[in-house]
Amino acid sequence: MEEQRFMKKMAGRIAASLAVCMTALLLQAQTPLQAANVKDGVTFEELNEDSVFLKQSQARICTLTASTMMLRRAAMLSGDEDWDEITESSVRKTAWVEGTGLKWNFSSAGFSVTQKSLSSKKELISMLEKHPEGIVIYNTSKPHAILITDYTDGVFYCSDPSNAAPKGRYPVANASISVESASRCWYVKTPTGLTIAPDGRLVNEFRYTVGNLEYMIVDAEEKTAACVGIAESAKSARIPKTVKIDGITYRVVKVAERAFAENTELSAVRIGANVVAVETEAFYNCINLRRVIIESARLKKIGENAFGGISQKASILVGEEQVEQYTNLLSMSAMPKSAVVKAGQ
Repeated sequence: MEEQRFMKKMAGRIAASLAVCMTALLLQAQTPLQAANVKDGVTFEELNEDSVFLKQSQARICTLTASTMMLRRAAMLSGDEDWDEITESSVRKTAWVEGTGLKWNFSSAGFSVTQKSLSSKKELISMLEKHPEGIVIYNTSKPHAILITDYTDGVFYCSDPSNAAPKGRYPVANASISVESASRCWYVKTPTGLTIAPDGRLVNEFRYTVGNLEYMIVDAEEKTAACVGIAESAKSARIPKTVKIDGITYRVVKVAERAFAENTELSAVRIGANVVAVETEAFYNCINLRRVIIESARLKKIGENAFGGISQKASILVGEEQVEQYTNLLSMSAMPKSAVVKAGQ
């Protein structure tokens, strides 16, 4: 009996050791991106810790203080460990006009902020879905601004910069102004695209809208970007050679995975001269896509199903010297057999 207990205990220890080893091996097998996704991100609780929020240092700068809190939260979401270095003083340099107040449009800490009129609770709820960093609302009749942090279980939560109000996050009922009284708001215009992952962590997927297309930065140092989709309904799209984001010019080198997938409106697309990769299912099931112009002479990759399900009558126009090479690349993309690849721009 004692021998059986000993053997059972040893088997348990061996199993535990194997589990630890397997976990370590799995972590080592992760790609850098997978590891980053586990490591990066901010929980809802972290985003709403008292240390994130501020009180205005003097009277009549509530819009500045509320915007500073919004930018601190945006920086946290972007993975900036130095978010707490965003202060009233640092934001004031580019956002504030003495004797006038907060600018309607300004850039600070790598973010672009703009303002708009606010018409209803419904509109504010819709904006919060896209802006987990929060929205600054302003009451013009009783001049004061607060940061709306979230809308949870039917309740608006906020942080009020007034020194007469509590510190931290709490229901807007405890703030100096109400949602109903607000007629104007400030929000982060770019970058956008922050989402809450299934595990409750906030993930950085910044998207920048330029014209009618959306982009993500691939490599900030190399100044490269990817086209990740279309921002508004359109029958045609022109993926440019370069795109300017916050005053910096980036080369557009990719059409991202499923960037235009299932878009039944799209009938024509022009792919710019710097694109080197059209990723998996980039134009999958764009059933009305009949005209594709590839300006790039440096295309190296066309992913699986990149052009699967496009129009049977599609024409893909490429440079004369690229016809043979691109025909071979396109043969792996599930392009309809009846589609034509030919020279022409």
